[in-house]
Amino acid sequence: MALQNPVLDIFLDGQILAPTSPFHLLVSDAYRYFLGYPRAIEHLAKMTLESSQINMDLDDVEERIQDIKKYLHTHFPAVGLKMLTSAYGSTPMPESFPGYGSPEYPFLNLSSIERQTWRLQFYLHTKLYSLFTRARTTAEKSILTFFLHMVIIHEMTHVIMLVFSSEPTSTKFHGSLGLERNPLGFNRSGVWVERGESGASIESVIAGGEVALLTPQNGEMDDCNPNMVDVAIVGHNGMQLIGGSPYLSEIASGQWDHISTLPLQPTPSYLAQAHTKISHSQIPRSYTPYSPSSTAVTPEGNRTVINPEWRR
Repeated sequence: MALQNPVLDIFLDGQILAPTSPFHLLVSDAYRYFLGYPRAIEHLAKMTLESSQINMDLDDVEERIQDIKKYLHTHFPAVGLKMLTSAYGSTPMPESFPGYGSPEYPFLNLSSIERQTWRLQFYLHTKLYSLFTRARTTAEKSILTFFLHMVIIHEMTHVIMLVFSSEPTSTKFHGSLGLERNPLGFNRSGVWVERGESGASIESVIAGGEVALLTPQNGEMDDCNPNMVDVAIVGHNGMQLIGGSPYLSEIASGQWDHISTLPLQPTPSYLAQAHTKISHSQIPRSYTPYSPSSTAVTPEGNRTVINPEWRR
């Protein structure tokens, strides 16, 4: 049975984008592709259960999957397009919403059942939107579509963690990389866990690494030619570029298993340095999750990484 599209509201300059607009369709596709990719939705379900359950059985996971699907269908977050500081996307805490109520009564003090009645929101950078609208060729559109899908899914992951988990990003998945990296300490159940960031964790499940937008040296999104953009997938053993893939259109259409066919190559120093910084960034426990973030660049050679996980 085909997935039904959720009700989407995408705001640009105070106006709602038409449901027929290419960007509206792109957000809808990100939703459908994610829910149609069992490994990703199962991983997300497990992350939401991680902070409250040490041992999860298959029934718990399946029930949570269905709850997440129902919530996204009926309460898909509103998407705002606006200028962001050092961020591709941002998921604000609900306390910042107009009309939320008393900021002294945190959203996370509500039960998960109560939180599931809330429709939250996340933001995407208008410069990224503008870059997408300037794309003309099929390859340009496919590269930017895949990257935007990853940003949207990354932010959607934070929304789901806010709604279903006991913390904005549960202890095991709070940080900037890797379930197997950066020991943090004990979780709420007194079990030693390792740090990792939930959005980055989803990227790794889908793509095999974290996703980085590449532009020409010193390029900025607002003056960059879309035909000079590529996307790198940076893993522990090297990186992959999607631009030259014969399966580029399929990857942009949610057939993410094709990513595994991309050749692995050594990670250049400008990406390796950024990846190291990503891995060691520190976020206070009270910090609102921001992700993917930063248009800060580290130039070297012919490419610049617009780092998708820089933390302030």
